[in-house]
Amino acid sequence: MKTWLLPTAAVLGLAACASGVKADKPLPQGQDIRHVCIKQQATRLEYKDREVVEWFRESLTKRNISSEIFNGSKDNCRYLLTYSIKGKRQLIVRGRLRLIDFSGSERAVLGEASYKYRGEEKAIARNNGIQDQIDRMVGELFAAK
Repeated sequence: MKTWLLPTAAVLGLAACASGVKADKPLPQGQDIRHVCIKQQATRLEYKDREVVEWFRESLTKRNISSEIFNGSKDNCRYLLTYSIKGKRQLIVRGRLRLIDFSGSERAVLGEASYKYRGEEKAIARNNGIQDQIDRMVGELFAAK
């Protein structure tokens, strides 16, 4: 009985320490993205939805990508950034970013990144705040850029 308990505890301990940010589907190499529309979503954070969008805009600006809030028309929006965030008060606990190519008749997902508040990420998030969490998510999504 004790022989399986130690390996199981070790595996669970390593899983808890895993990094919280990962690119589920990295953007293709050489993708030249200069402008992105952001679809405003409701969150369970203590911030207004508009504030969250502004943090995404700031993050994209750091990567030399201009942005605007998606207004329902795809005239100016070849690329659409959507997000799903669940959090507790002032920090993101789980998040997912998705970059969609709107140029064709059908939507094509170009890349996805996910975030989980666990392991080392907890201390980083507590020390650096939500803007850093968003910066890390956007950085992971656009890492190939």
